[in-house]
Amino acid sequence: MLSTALLLAASMVLGQPAVAAEQTKDAAPRATDLAWLLGEWRGEYVLPEGIPEVGPAGSKVVSVHTWRWTLNKKFITLKIREEINGRVASTGEEILGTDQDSGALAHWFFGSTGVHGVGTWRRNGDTWELKWRAAAPGGKKYEAVGDHVQIDADS
Repeated sequence: MLSTALLLAASMVLGQPAVAAEQTKDAAPRATDLAWLLGEWRGEYVLPEGIPEVGPAGSKVVSVHTWRWTLNKKFITLKIREEINGRVASTGEEILGTDQDSGALAHWFFGSTGVHGVGTWRRNGDTWELKWRAAAPGGKKYEAVGDHVQIDADS
């Protein structure tokens, strides 16, 4: 009987951090916090450095991002199409959702050039910051921080 009581007490103590972690995860940002990104967004930028599979430095890139709900609105998918001079230079797919281990709003991405990476979203006032890192074929590494701010319903 003593061993049963000790096991019960031990399981209650061992279970406490998991409960605390779950409560912390509930307070963490979720994909629903970024629902304002849903839809299609278009933009232009200049490629700061040459990427052999995409284009030379200085290329004007038209970027189309399409954000959609997936998997019972637990995740958001992002499909990216990058065009240079009217031709598709690269495409990519990204998924964002809660990382069950850390509770963070995580970001996983994969590109048609073979690049793949991970990132984490966090809120800083009215700005959503995406900090990411990636690896490309041939060993090239990338990392950056991107800020996303909702100005109004259309921008």
